[in-house]
Amino acid sequence: MTEKKKFYRLQVIRPVGMANDPNPYGTITVTHLEAITGTRKLVNILWGFQKRLFKVIVPPGIKEGSLLKLRRLGKNVPHGQRGDLLLKVSIE
Repeated sequence: MTEKKKFYRLQVIRPVGMANDPNPYGTITVTHLEAITGTRKLVNILWGFQKRLFKVIVPPGIKEGSLLKLRRLGKNVPHGQRGDLLLKVSIE
């Protein structure tokens, strides 16, 4: 009997970045098949004691090292705006 492949849609991301940089970054992992066909991932972003859950759409044909930008999910800047959270794509 053939075993069904499991594709994990939920990922936990711990953003990192410089103290004064409003755009933290993290890494999202997709399989080779997901990179070719595109997929939707649930991303749990840890901010200190908070956990935030987001749906991220990975477009078809994405390449290793590409960046996905989640607008206004970064750190606060002095002018009342928010930076962007950048997710680097890693293909396994």
